[in-house]
Amino acid sequence: MSQTNPPNQTLYVRNLNDKINKQDLRLSLYTLFTTYGVVIDVVASKTIKNRGQAFIAFRDVPSATQAMRALEGFNIFGREMVIFIFLFFGIPPPPPPRTANTTS
Repeated sequence: MSQTNPPNQTLYVRNLNDKINKQDLRLSLYTLFTTYGVVIDVVASKTIKNRGQAFIAFRDVPSATQAMRALEGFNIFGREMVIFIFLFFGIPPPPPPRTANTTS
């Protein structure tokens, strides 16, 4: 999997089984993802637009990255998870800082 998104401590998970009770899904995701670091929050919604998706917020970027790499394609409730670094609603990250031209 090639991942070009900048590092972030929040993961976007899709392809989740939308027939599972919201609380059971949140608890299962929390239990699974805490294997890789401290999970601050798991947000799973059952609205038509957001069903089958969740957001997992870690305390730090390395834990989120490790979880994403380890759990991509992991089968949970009969579906293989697809995991991305969350990009804050499509807002691109700021450009890298410019370096001063040091040619003399």
